Amino acid sequence: MSNKFKILDADFLHKDTVVSFSTSIFKVGELALFSSYIFRNIGLQELNNKLKGWGRGQIPLIKDSHEWIENGKECEILVPGAKGWQKGRLRIKVVLEFCPDEVELEETPEKIIHEPITKNNHLMIFGKR
Repeated sequence: MSNKFKILDADFLHKDTVVSFSTSIFKVGELALFSSYIFRNIGLQELNNKLKGWGRGQIPLIKDSHEWIENGKECEILVPGAKGWQKGRLRIKVVLEFCPDEVELEETPEKIIHEPITKNNHLMIFGKR
């Protein structure tokens, strides 16, 4: 399968785009909302339990898990090659991505091939549109 997945903007552009599965139909906006709700209410606790069970430590759980998804949680990151730790916020986002079976070709003037075409033994030349 091609790795041409594109993020669907569930808040604005693709909010009303419809997704059809074999048994159900959803709007992208509502499916993203349900996914975020489940992650906020079950997923963060489950992630914390798995990390703890694997001996990897724990993420800070807070009373309002909404903070993880909307505002982010205060943290520090260390990027390889950077001068040191950088303070900031880490946010977890639940996104929906879509990959079409057939990639649509974008037709732009630069991509149009200008070739002579013959029709009824007459040469037809197509230029730019």
